[in-house]
Amino acid sequence: RSTLFPYTTLFRSALAPDDSYLIGKSIGELRFWGKTECTIVGVKRKENTIISPGPHLVFEQGDIIVVIGTAEAVESAVKFIRCL
Repeated sequence: RSTLFPYTTLFRSALAPDDSYLIGKSIGELRFWGKTECTIVGVKRKENTIISPGPHLVFEQGDIIVVIGTAEAVESAVKFIRCL
């Protein structure tokens, strides 16, 4: 275990479904961290990678969202992204 990160942290990516309620909404509008306790560290959008997107980033169809957090938070984020 790292002393910098004293708990287990995981990186995970998830593709939002094409009909996801995330599409057209911003990270801030969705209150992503407040609902999942995960931080979005990047978004893969077509040929581009957006690193450390701010709260104003609006999700688009086909976005792949990369998050970091505890195992429990990452599981929660993946469910949130996949609309489960």
